Amino acid sequence: MVRIAWNKGLRMSKEHKKKLSEAHKGQISWNKGLHLSKEHKKRLSESHKGKPTWNKGIPMKEESKRKLSQNKERALKISQSLKGKDFSEEHRKHLAEHHRTKRGFSSPMKGKHLSEEARAKDSERVKRLWQNPEYRAKIIKANKEFVLNAKNIKKCKHCGKEFIDKTTNNEAKFCSPKCKQRWFAPMRKGYFREYIRKNWAEIYKKSKAYFSTPKGKEVRRKSLLKRKDNLAEYRKSPKGRLIRQFVKHRRREREREVSHSFTKSEWLNKIKLTKGICPVCKNPFDENLHKITLDHNPPISKAPKGFVYTINDIEPICFLCNSKKGNRN
Repeated sequence: MVRIAWNKGLRMSKEHKKKLSEAHKGQISWNKGLHLSKEHKKRLSESHKGKPTWNKGIPMKEESKRKLSQNKERALKISQSLKGKDFSEEHRKHLAEHHRTKRGFSSPMKGKHLSEEARAKDSERVKRLWQNPEYRAKIIKANKEFVLNAKNIKKCKHCGKEFIDKTTNNEAKFCSPKCKQRWFAPMRKGYFREYIRKNWAEIYKKSKAYFSTPKGKEVRRKSLLKRKDNLAEYRKSPKGRLIRQFVKHRRREREREVSHSFTKSEWLNKIKLTKGICPVCKNPFDENLHKITLDHNPPISKAPKGFVYTINDIEPICFLCNSKKGNRN
């Protein structure tokens, strides 16, 4: 049998409430020092969902307003008195222990992220503040003071620039992630080369298995298309066209068993010496009949087997002059 309280649904009068409050004055509440469990808090929050607060629509009394303003002023005075002062290590430890043991957490925002609306509002507020020249000058001055008064000024291991170590453990060695990457790049390169040399068979098997899957095939198709587009763009460029003239005679050289000892850079330097004018017909080079071609002397068709062409045995002349000359010396 369920018992129902005799006062269920009845409300206390103001006089009765006043008598109870006076009777309880000076007494310690039964739940002082106790904390609600997470399950209990969850139940309370679920039960209060959708319900209006008890003080909704009730205007605040003048006394309570005065108390709030006094508390605010007191807090501002305390914050101003602590401005520019550093807490001692003992005090910091004491605060950390207090947050960990009494409150049960280190920070109220730990593990939480701001919503997009809150971020947008914050960015708008900062933009508005930054438009004010007084605020901007104040922030710049504070940053300069921080840099001048910084204790952990170190030299970057890579570039040698001075930087402020803002890490908690004071073990920073580089001024930026780029410097760190550049410092370790040669070491990583050597390590990977050695790793590939030792485990090339295993790497080949894994790559072959990956590229046989649908995803691997798609990745390879995209990379080949990208490479093809890049190569087409490069061949259309002025430098790509000149290098093409240098490369396209290799098949004929292999057939005639001849070779060359000059490099691409030497060929490009020889083109620069012409100053854009054909040395035979004295016409400027263009992309039509007077485009640059590589002339061999002696011609590849008449060169003896095993002949080696040097930079002095070739000449950049226009297409018209080269086609008129044919295989004559």
